[in-house]
Amino acid sequence: MKELKVKLQSGIEISYFDKGISDKTIICIHGLGSNKKAFLRNIDELSQHARIIAIDLPNYGNSSKGDYPSTLRFFSDIVIEFVQTLNLNDVILCGHSMGGQIAILTALNYPKLIAALILAAPAGLEKFTSDEIKRLEKIFTFDSIKNMSDEQIKFNVKLNFYNFPPEAEFMITDRIELRNDPSFDFYCLTVERAFQDILRNSLPDSLQYINQPTLLFFGKQDALIPNKALHPILVEKLANEACNRLKKCKLVLVENCGHFIQFEKPDIFNKEVLDFIKVI
Repeated sequence: MKELKVKLQSGIEISYFDKGISDKTIICIHGLGSNKKAFLRNIDELSQHARIIAIDLPNYGNSSKGDYPSTLRFFSDIVIEFVQTLNLNDVILCGHSMGGQIAILTALNYPKLIAALILAAPAGLEKFTSDEIKRLEKIFTFDSIKNMSDEQIKFNVKLNFYNFPPEAEFMITDRIELRNDPSFDFYCLTVERAFQDILRNSLPDSLQYINQPTLLFFGKQDALIPNKALHPILVEKLANEACNRLKKCKLVLVENCGHFIQFEKPDIFNKEVLDFIKVI
């Protein structure tokens, strides 16, 4: 798939896939530690009915590398700067995991620019106590990310899936090879900083202020959200509570599916997205 790059006014260069011609534009935002390839099983089909843009956030994929704040607000502002640079209007934000939390925050802060939300297992729906945050931060540090073994990388990637598809094997090999990249320290620092900000900026109380139509996905066998060690509640409970707080929400709970919904169950994801954008 052809890769494009654009330099923002801030000087940051964003790498992205761009396919399809339509008056409806969907911008796909990847999750923590991921990149724009997270939407490889969605772009071709969705681009037959909408313009699909999948971006690499700074310090991910082939976008600019540097010592950036890497907070959710920073990423949200980057998304808006990208939208404005490409002169886009009424965009639909599609976010996976951390990308979903970024999408929610962006819709709250820039409501006039965002027409709708597509959220795939979004982060930010849980509230963490200060003690819980401290416990998680001790485990997920710069050093633990940087020194992760091959086996731990494989385990972490596969934890995103209920049934790991062979098409996702590149996620393991790419992450292992990333250790040889000169900018790897920036990647590790970004993942650490973003993870800390995810924990500290839960959004359930803010969902009531989202006016945009929202399509919310969760895999019933999601092993990551909610956090099973700290919040052993059913995925359905968390998902329904979030959807009930949103003014215009459709919830899709996917059977035999883990955290990486759009990649593990692309047929279901793509069909629901196409049905959704037809009526907004």
